[in-house]
Amino acid sequence: MTAEPVTTDRTEGAAEPGPEPEPLANGPLFASYPVRAHHRFDPVDPEGEPDVGADFHEATKLHPALSAYVTGPAEQLWTPGYESVPNEGLATRRWYTRAHPLPVPEPVDRTLSEVVAQRVSTSPPGAEGLTAAELSSVLFLAYGATPVPGDPRVHRRPVPSGGALYPLDLYVAVGPEGLGDSEIGSGLFHYDPFRHCLEELRDGRGWDQVVTASIAQSTVRGSSVVLCMVACFARQTGKYGERGYRFTYLEAGHVGQNVGLACTGLGLGCLPFASIYDAAVEQALGVDGLHESLVHTVLLGRR
Repeated sequence: MTAEPVTTDRTEGAAEPGPEPEPLANGPLFASYPVRAHHRFDPVDPEGEPDVGADFHEATKLHPALSAYVTGPAEQLWTPGYESVPNEGLATRRWYTRAHPLPVPEPVDRTLSEVVAQRVSTSPPGAEGLTAAELSSVLFLAYGATPVPGDPRVHRRPVPSGGALYPLDLYVAVGPEGLGDSEIGSGLFHYDPFRHCLEELRDGRGWDQVVTASIAQSTVRGSSVVLCMVACFARQTGKYGERGYRFTYLEAGHVGQNVGLACTGLGLGCLPFASIYDAAVEQALGVDGLHESLVHTVLLGRR
């Protein structure tokens, strides 16, 4: 007698699923955690328009069933006693460019309660040029690096970061007024948080590229500095897999809030800004848009 073929929905070569989770005392728990495709309007309609936002959120969730599928460096997440490597040098290096040292950042002489209560988005922030001293303080308070006493390999930053891996680089577009009290004119720059300097990428034409890359060009022209946060995703995904993308975006939000609070404390205008063509800005900055990509933009100015 010929045996009936065995059918299964399991993909050949796929990892065996993990153990069934125990029910929770405060309610039911699904026995499986499928990474499912989402569609707008009707989540179960396979012919609907894909909802990439929901798919991203689903793909970056962490749950027990994923432990059977984790491979590579991310396996260390489940290793007791695992520690992150020292975060020495975690920033894109632009040594071949001209570097402009920034002044020593000055502290904000206002209470946290005052700054939080008065933080507001200003549109446009103001086109009058910032000084190098003001920008120095904003950059340092947003994402500056401070050596840890006793271990110069390790640096602290003013934001939480998954695994202390700090996946962001800050780029600065300076408007036509340049930066007062310095030789720094209009152009595009990369912020080196370890040397606390601006590395020059392009001249004033770089500013024009950023302006024309915006849907709301008048708003950008009404600012004096555009701060661009670029993510190097591999710094996070090398350890956390796809969940590293979520950590990266969260970190950009922390940095953006630091920028807003610093600007408020210094009496500057600030506007988180999304009306911008990512690929055009990435081209101006010289990043590929895939491994390094624009994730957040903030406009600065003088009120």
